[in-house]
Amino acid sequence: MIARRRFLKSLGAGAVGGSILGELLAARNAVAEEIRRLPTEHLVGTGFQQLRADYMLSDGVIYLNHASIGTVPRAVHDARVRYLQLCETNPWLYM
Repeated sequence: MIARRRFLKSLGAGAVGGSILGELLAARNAVAEEIRRLPTEHLVGTGFQQLRADYMLSDGVIYLNHASIGTVPRAVHDARVRYLQLCETNPWLYM
């Protein structure tokens, strides 16, 4: 197993680090391109468009949530904003 310090040192070594990061970036771009090419015709009529509309993702963003972090639906976001406004305008209510 590679030690963290040795790994970071190799990244800082310049050419080695640059080539590793370059390869990782190329792999990331290749995966993103493959995802963009996936057909979406089978998603029409399954509620996909409505589900997508429930979130505030920018057009063209394909977000693959891995369940530990994630964006929240618009309704959850709006409720959180309303609660924050309530707390800011009435701070004594929840002290």
